[in-house]
Amino acid sequence: YMAGFGLGHLDAHPRIEVVLRQLAAEAGAASAFVSLIWSEEVVVFAAEGSGQHRIDRAESVCAHALSDPDSPLLIPDARYDPRTMDSTFVL
Repeated sequence: YMAGFGLGHLDAHPRIEVVLRQLAAEAGAASAFVSLIWSEEVVVFAAEGSGQHRIDRAESVCAHALSDPDSPLLIPDARYDPRTMDSTFVL
């Protein structure tokens, strides 16, 4: 799918992975990632602590952020937020 947009060659840059590792550690999070959001799926471009590479957008935290693009999505702890607490991506 990404190849159709000329993005099939993307590989995570090692520096991005270092930054993600540091961000996850500082936040005390199990994972951190950079993703590209498409109409039906989220494609993980770089990740620390996550083996997921493609996620159904409807199941992602991104779906909540995109449901109201004029308001910021603030989730202090996804484990306790009713929008995300049942997600398989929240540990």
